[in-house]
Amino acid sequence: MTDEYARLTPAFWGLLLATAVAAGLLGSALMLLLTTVEHLAFGYDSGTLEDAAEHASAARRVLSLVLAGVFGGVAWYLLRRSVPGRTDVDEAVWRGDGELGFRRSVGTSVVSIIVVGMGVSLGREAAPKLMGAAFGSLVGRWAALSTAQRRLLVACGGGAGFATVYNVPLSGALFTAEILLGSMALPVVLPALACAVVATAVGWVSWATRPPTPACRTTPSCPPSWCGRCWPGR
Repeated sequence: MTDEYARLTPAFWGLLLATAVAAGLLGSALMLLLTTVEHLAFGYDSGTLEDAAEHASAARRVLSLVLAGVFGGVAWYLLRRSVPGRTDVDEAVWRGDGELGFRRSVGTSVVSIIVVGMGVSLGREAAPKLMGAAFGSLVGRWAALSTAQRRLLVACGGGAGFATVYNVPLSGALFTAEILLGSMALPVVLPALACAVVATAVGWVSWATRPPTPACRTTPSCPPSWCGRCWPGR
């Protein structure tokens, strides 16, 4: 990626707002799918996933993982063979032109969330990150943005998806700026922060003000006062 900064035009800000709202809605939808799969895989209606997994039989836990491996392997193989497009956000931002295949990103995200819900440790943030970035790529291509603007929009969408899932707008903005774009310059931080904050707020509304996944839990190393700062409204 070059050191060229994207022009923050009114059109770019409008697309950034659309991307933030989409990242919030898509992230919430993926977390709803994740919760549904977890309930089906481990057979519980209330309580936490940890409790459900602990009380599930060993055979059920093993079977869930085996089915997840088979489903994920077949689904990803078919996606790679039949649906064109890229799904690597880092590659699209750092070495590419900000182009991601939207249909393939949707398929990849859904498969990823399903196998995570069945117990595979892939990280639940990967799918919302990809969907936020893919939507940014889609609208950036539609609006014929410059390469620099499209890269920035894709990175902001990815960070916004991350922020929505874990209810961490500041961390989502820092993820965008430091990890995806490698810059803490104001033309990078401002849109990254705006996108992450809006997406997180949309996630709150989508989940009746309760985010789908807490940023941290109350433990001896994470007292209630700290959790109150990283999870507003707890």
